[in-house]
Amino acid sequence: VFVSLGTVASDNPAFFRTALAALASRPWRAVVATGRADPASLGPLPAGVVARPHVPQLAVLRQADIFLTHGGMNSVMES
Repeated sequence: VFVSLGTVASDNPAFFRTALAALASRPWRAVVATGRADPASLGPLPAGVVARPHVPQLAVLRQADIFLTHGGMNSVMES
C-alpha cells in the first residue's frame, strides 16, 4: 500500500493517523509519504509501515498494489 497526499495537500497529520489506524489491522506492508507532515507527529507506526516525508514515488508505485491518494494530477498520471 502506498499512501500519499501529494505536495499540496500533504500537511494533514490527522489524515495520516486515520490511514495508519486502518493499516494497523491489516497484514500489509505500507509506505506513507507524509510530505510536510512530520512522520514523528503520527505516533507509533504499525508493523510493516514506513513513513517518510518524501519517497521515490514512481519506484514505490511500481511495487504497490493499492495507492491511497488525494487524486491530484501527478498522482493520477503516475499511477
